[in-house]
Parts: sequence; C-alpha cells; structure tokens
Amino acid sequence: MVSSITGLASIGVAIALYWLISPVFGEEYVEALPAFLWLLPGIIAGAGSRIYANCIAAAGKPEWNMYSSIGVVTINVIGNILLVPKYGIVGAAWATSLAYVLNAVVKFWLSRKTISVRAII
Repeated sequence: MVSSITGLASIGVAIALYWLISPVFGEEYVEALPAFLWLLPGIIAGAGSRIYANCIAAAGKPEWNMYSSIGVVTINVIGNILLVPKYGIVGAAWATSLAYVLNAVVKFWLSRKTISVRAII
C-alpha cells in the first residue's frame, strides 16, 4: 500500500516537475529530469522496504536490517564507480535505484522468513 501511494505521488511529482523545472529552477536544471525519473523506482521501492524493515525489527532481527543496509551501500558505491564515469548523473540514479530495489526485494524476503501472517476467515 505504501509503495502504491508513493508510486502515485511520484507520477504526480514527475508530471509537475516536467512543467515546472525550467520556470522554477532555470534551464540549466532541465538536464536533471532524466536522473530524477530514473530515481523514482528506487524511491518507490524504498518506501515499501521501510515497512519490511520495521517488520524485521519487530520480529527480533534488527541486525538483518543493518546487513541489508551494508549491501545497499556496497551496491550503490560499486554501481556509481562503474556507471558515473560513462553516464554521469543518470548512471548515479541507475546505481541508486538498483540498490534500493534490491534492498526492497531482500527485506521482503527476510520479512516473509521472519513473520508468518495468517488471514482470519
């Protein structure tokens, strides 16, 4: 649910930014729009991963969140080293989104492993 709300809000912000970036920030910032758009998948995934992180911590495994965060930083740094020289700010956005999406996948898997939620019928 959180990711859905964040996704819808992100679409609205992306549309607004498309129209407002030049008049509000100036023409020199128009080149930042593609990087912003490539960051959106990571932002959306990150919103959901925060919920999973709370579930993991509540299950008594807060250290798993730390391990996941170390993985995010590692993937992000390696991705930036590989992608920024060739693709610039867009490469940085790719690396960040990749790291955040992988973080969400890992935290989803960990939360499923630690918590068993049964529907009440």
